[in-house]
Amino acid sequence: MTVARVATTKAKSLMKFSISLFRRGFNSSKCKTAAKMAVARIKLLRNKRQVVVKQMRRDIALLLQSGQDATARIRVEHVIREQNVLAANEFIELFCELVVSRLSIIAKRRECPADLKEGIASLIFAAPRCSEIPELVAIRDIFEKKYGKDFVSAATDVRPSCGVNRMLIDKLSVRTPTGEVKLKVMKDIAKEYQIEWDTTESELELLKPPEERIEGPQTFVSATSLPLKPATRSTSSGENGNMHFKDTASAAESAAESAKKAIAAAQAAAYLANRDFNQATQPSVLDNKLNASRDNTKMSELNEIRSAPLTPRPGSAVPTPTVVRSPPVSCPPSQLHSPSLSRSPLLHGENGEAAPPRKKAPKTPIRTPRMSLTPRFITPLGSPIRKALKMTKLDPQDAWLPITESRNGNKYYAAFHTLCSGIGIQALVLPVAFTVLGWTWGIISLTFAFVWQLYTLWLMVQLHESTETGMRYSRYLQLACATFGSKQGKLMAIIPIQYLSGGTCIALIIIGGSTSKQLYQIICGPTCSNPLTTVEWYLVFTCAAVLLSQLPNLNSIAGVSLIGAITAVGYCTLIWIVSVTEGRLPGVSYNPLRGTSQLDHAFDVLNALGIIAFAFRGHNLVLEIQATMPSDEKHPSRVPMWKGVKASYTLIAACLFPIAIGGYWAYGQQIPTGGMLTALYQFHSLDVPKSVLALAALFVIINAASSFQIYGMPIFDDMESMYTMKKKKPCPWWLRAIFRSVFGFGTFFGGVALPFVGSVAGLVGGIALPVTLAYPCFMWLKIRKPKMYGAMWWLNWILGVVGMGLSVILTAAGIYVVVQTGVDVSFFNP
Repeated sequence: MTVARVATTKAKSLMKFSISLFRRGFNSSKCKTAAKMAVARIKLLRNKRQVVVKQMRRDIALLLQSGQDATARIRVEHVIREQNVLAANEFIELFCELVVSRLSIIAKRRECPADLKEGIASLIFAAPRCSEIPELVAIRDIFEKKYGKDFVSAATDVRPSCGVNRMLIDKLSVRTPTGEVKLKVMKDIAKEYQIEWDTTESELELLKPPEERIEGPQTFVSATSLPLKPATRSTSSGENGNMHFKDTASAAESAAESAKKAIAAAQAAAYLANRDFNQATQPSVLDNKLNASRDNTKMSELNEIRSAPLTPRPGSAVPTPTVVRSPPVSCPPSQLHSPSLSRSPLLHGENGEAAPPRKKAPKTPIRTPRMSLTPRFITPLGSPIRKALKMTKLDPQDAWLPITESRNGNKYYAAFHTLCSGIGIQALVLPVAFTVLGWTWGIISLTFAFVWQLYTLWLMVQLHESTETGMRYSRYLQLACATFGSKQGKLMAIIPIQYLSGGTCIALIIIGGSTSKQLYQIICGPTCSNPLTTVEWYLVFTCAAVLLSQLPNLNSIAGVSLIGAITAVGYCTLIWIVSVTEGRLPGVSYNPLRGTSQLDHAFDVLNALGIIAFAFRGHNLVLEIQATMPSDEKHPSRVPMWKGVKASYTLIAACLFPIAIGGYWAYGQQIPTGGMLTALYQFHSLDVPKSVLALAALFVIINAASSFQIYGMPIFDDMESMYTMKKKKPCPWWLRAIFRSVFGFGTFFGGVALPFVGSVAGLVGGIALPVTLAYPCFMWLKIRKPKMYGAMWWLNWILGVVGMGLSVILTAAGIYVVVQTGVDVSFFNP
């Protein structure tokens, strides 16, 4: 047995050693990221907490001025605690910066360096005590893998020689501050606000020695050992009298009567003490410095405070004569201080009549603070501060990037951006899908797609801000990485997002340049001499777009988006009204086109569905638009964002459905593959006035230039983020101008090299479909975790799976249609 036991012990020790070899890997990059995020979070929390502490000190100043010393002594504990937390956060910030600067030393040494032990142990100690800084938990776990559980438990439990900073232990302790500390802080507040405050009462209350304990019997006496004799008591005449009771009921009645007398005596003492104190207290007026910062419209808040009974002074209570000398009876403070007892009609005078009501102290003409004083601090200690510090968590680098540089957006800006990005030239191709689907399935497919994408848009708006951590996901790629993981999120989303940004900008240059050439031909007619080539018109449009792109951030282009939204609604409405007004073409047919085989027809239908999916764009910009809005606990950004989305999509529906239905009614199977704009010039160039044609072309050009700005903003943001992450400072204006010019002329090169991009709308719709219809459903399932097998669970699973399946099928169908019908692939020949 001994040999087996020794062998077992050796095996266990060997297993622990091997496990420790694998567990003690130190991830320096992860530790660096967590420490830097902790520092950034501390800075954000510090600003908020300083504002709260300042307001709390102002409230205490008002209480001191109005004579509410007892309440001020309670609330000053909150101030001291918050000041201690501020000081502790400064220590934590310094230790985090120390760890970041010494990461190379930590990674090389197996044991904790002596000069870093204090900082590392202090961060581990603070991790469970600072829940507002969750990065400390990650740092603790990293060092636990590095140095083992014993090192972490020693720092957490503050064992001897653990190395934790003593000042940090003191600041994070939960013990009540001493009377001297309270009195010092109250004096500092009175001095800061120039208040003439009588400190006598507070000094007596805070500096008095602790009361003696009520000593009980030294030995335990059982009930059976007591003599069965009547108890004796001393009367007022000094004689000893025996209390004889016939039975248990009479003894209980006598005890109840004695208790009533004791309570009445306590009530009378409290009443007299409050009356004497109110008569002795003189009202005072706040200094002009506080009067200037108050508002007369909130006098009710201070009246509410003054109506509460004051705590009596120790020497002001007048003892009431008693006939029976019984042991003193103490009532709980909540009873002595309650308004029902202080105004009780049961307190009688000497002649039996009801005592006169307590005279209230004269009101002081004083202005009240902006924040309510009473309700916030009646709750348990620390809860109002914890609620006040529940704030939205932002990435500090966001202030340097164009999407989140300005956060003063509103629902109108959201409507402008959403409408400008959600409707475009791709809507004019919708009647082409109806030629394959027909009236019934065309309208059903368009309606279902509209409702589906509106639902996923609502999901995106709700997911912008995490309900658990308060983190704002200001970019689609950030939300994808947070949901699916960094590598998988980038793999799933980066290709469709980059196409929806860069590819759309290339398509806009092609549309804007070709329409500019057409506008020039409409205005000049056949008399034009030496017209510009198509490439030169691309260059002219690109220069205009690059010039507009120099606006610094997303909020600064709100006016541009408004113009783009107006022109988009304008040309969509103008084109379908002109087409319907001119009437149907001769020999128009509405029979759906059918391929030569079942396979051809199936792929034609799928390609038509891809065209409908391509008509709904802009989901990759929803989070970016919402990031321009301020957000807090009471006013989350999702409320104004959803209002803007509802307004914009009402107008989008008013454009898409008439142009799809009206265009198919006017042209039927004869509509060209280029869509409604091509049909307008092809069939009505001689019937419609040139001014109408020129106005439609002008609206298209303006909308293309405006949409270029909002679709190019994510690319601008990515380019500048690479600079800010490397240099740790904002991008200068001249470098920003270079970045945007390079991108603009790069898309010009893409438009010249690939002028046939607009001919593959179905293929593009299939590639971009997951971003719009599938990924938001999976993000909701992953982040919000709805009830399994519930309605939201089933709905999102079905829509997500169907969306991914449609994406694969539509992409394959788009490729098949391109191969079968052929595309005029003309590289560098627009």
